[in-house]
Amino acid sequence: MVRKGQPKVRTGCYTCKLRKVKCDEARPFCDRCLRTGRTCAGYPPAALISKNVKRASSSPTIVPSQPRDLVGGAENPLETRSLHYFCVHAPILVGGLDPYFWTNLSLQFSSSVPAVRHSLIAISSLFEQLGGTGPCTPSSLRHNTFALTHYNAAIYELKHTMRDQDQAVVLVVCILFICIEFMQTNAKAAIRHCRHGLLLLRSLGKVQSWVKDSICPNFHRLSLVPLMFDGLHVSDVPMLPFDDAVLVRGFWSVTEARTSLDVVLSRILRLIHEAADHHQSLTASEQEIRSASLVAKQEAVMQTMGRWHKSYEAFDMDVGQHPQTTIFKKYRMSHKDMHRALTLTLELRFELCKVLAATALRDDDDCFDEHDGSLRNMAAMAEAMLSSVSAESREIQATQPYHFLFETGQPLPMFFVAVKCRDFGVRRRALTCLQWLSVQREGLWHTASAVAVAKKVVEREHGVVLDGQFEVWGEEPLHPGQAPESTRIRMHWLDLVQLHLLDDARTMTAEELFGHAGRRGSACSSLEEGSVWETDESVTGATTSTDPATSPLRHSPGNDEHHQYHQP
Repeated sequence: MVRKGQPKVRTGCYTCKLRKVKCDEARPFCDRCLRTGRTCAGYPPAALISKNVKRASSSPTIVPSQPRDLVGGAENPLETRSLHYFCVHAPILVGGLDPYFWTNLSLQFSSSVPAVRHSLIAISSLFEQLGGTGPCTPSSLRHNTFALTHYNAAIYELKHTMRDQDQAVVLVVCILFICIEFMQTNAKAAIRHCRHGLLLLRSLGKVQSWVKDSICPNFHRLSLVPLMFDGLHVSDVPMLPFDDAVLVRGFWSVTEARTSLDVVLSRILRLIHEAADHHQSLTASEQEIRSASLVAKQEAVMQTMGRWHKSYEAFDMDVGQHPQTTIFKKYRMSHKDMHRALTLTLELRFELCKVLAATALRDDDDCFDEHDGSLRNMAAMAEAMLSSVSAESREIQATQPYHFLFETGQPLPMFFVAVKCRDFGVRRRALTCLQWLSVQREGLWHTASAVAVAKKVVEREHGVVLDGQFEVWGEEPLHPGQAPESTRIRMHWLDLVQLHLLDDARTMTAEELFGHAGRRGSACSSLEEGSVWETDESVTGATTSTDPATSPLRHSPGNDEHHQYHQP
């Protein structure tokens, strides 16, 4: 059949052009791609579109994996190099999860939003330092002059040039700032950014589709950070809305399944915090009223988990259709092993949620003994995941390790099993998996410190000394089976999570470590009001100059200034 003489449409996104389908041309990303779970590769520059439309060339279109102008806005060769380094390593930054925010979204904004560009340059410099052979201590990361200069510049741009900017773009900057603070091990500042980013996102109400698909999942995960790592009252951590209808219609992607499970975990952590406050400060009559409310919330969470699991069982996961396989591809895992690793990751997290939800209202440490089967099952899942990594892959991991991931994967489940299961053998297996399945740094998690804290708990409760491979060193354990009541360290597991943030957690004695203040006096201290973010729901604090030409470095010694994010 002869084609009708209508001009071809040349203004669509790269992905739709490659698929030869009509693009809806939504900006900044095509809704058609987002609805079908595909990665929208963006649009060609306007000048290129105009030129192509005029000449209606019949030559084949070259489709890049990223938008063409990856380093737009760079002002010198160093900046160009940093942005190029980021382009190459961005998928690694997020590990096995959807890298779309890093590989597409942030890069598309970098050429037009200076705060985004400066932030990416800072992240690139820190990420390269983390993977290099030079000094990589927390102090050296905080004094990376090149990174800090660009971080300062990003803060300055945010304060002085983005007042009229779309607030969704400001949220992109917020995520980048959180990443920078993660990399510099500034827990307090990272938590502050998380909280105010959540406030800003919640204040926006209805958002564009690209925000819903690319920004909201990030903040649902980031909402876990202040709930796990700081002693905030739960009311100080904004709760984002989430449409539970997703659990009814079923999942369209691995990312969607993971995000909804993050929402469930966030609700459970809130319930745990509320229950802790309930046990501590209410009168008898108030406790009776609050107890009924907490029980109702617990039942609601359990029902939500049931719906999640039903949708998950009906979900036909095809790892070939999703971009969440970056970290697995690096380790040369087969398609079958990729599928198994992703499946076990979700199931392991769900099993953790089951235990936490069931024990959320209990204030006694013995409650976890009732879930010994689940804890053993979690250890077995982690071991199965570890066994799916071939000897060749382990060698690659040992010689070319990931030093930092923005997302947190396995540390929490394995840390929890190690500190709360009472069986000596299971705990040693959990420690092994924690050490081997975790990257050196995942968000605020420091694997070496987490291993050190959990190892001290096991050694104290079982009367044993373990070597670096968690084998018994010296005398046999006093309690080789179940840890007895008399030796148990009765600290809330969230207290133990926070202890691993202490700079000297690995060198502290057990007495020093377990004598430290817990959740009511957080290891990274309470949140201070006043920061870069400023919304109708936040308290505005004093700010200092962030002009890179006049102000000191963002994190030079003794300088922990706050900055303001503005919402028009």
